[in-house]
Amino acid sequence: MQRRRGVLRGDGLDPAVTVACPCANFGTLGNGCANSVNASGARLSSTGATTSDDVVLAGSLMPATVACIYLQGDALTQVVFGDGVRCAGGTLLRLRTRINAGGTSAFPDSTDTVTLSQRGGVVPGSGALRYYQTYYRNSAGLWCPPETFNVTNGVRVTW
Repeated sequence: MQRRRGVLRGDGLDPAVTVACPCANFGTLGNGCANSVNASGARLSSTGATTSDDVVLAGSLMPATVACIYLQGDALTQVVFGDGVRCAGGTLLRLRTRINAGGTSAFPDSTDTVTLSQRGGVVPGSGALRYYQTYYRNSAGLWCPPETFNVTNGVRVTW
């Protein structure tokens, strides 16, 4: 598999991301900002290949059974977003809402009838860049108030 993806994060270690986590809630290397149940922060990863159109986004280290939204953007941004830093920008598309099981979920999964490229309206082999993140409920009242949501690290895919 040819790797054509990159990871973006708000932990102060990624030179491409200059906006810090809003409560100095830095996650570990490669993850999003820390959340109320995981000091490491949530992680978004991707598997598969664009050439075979089987890329899957997998979110982990989020609160156990909360709702999360898989998001696609066509530009890179850097803005505080809830308790984290959103890197997916430009024209945003909500790909799918999931309910985490044990703090994890994926898109697409066995219940989906479309691929990531189909849902995102991007053509494999086009060279188009897309940025992906997952944002999720993080409603612990005293955690980084006043927000009640957080976001994973970002993943960049060259289609």
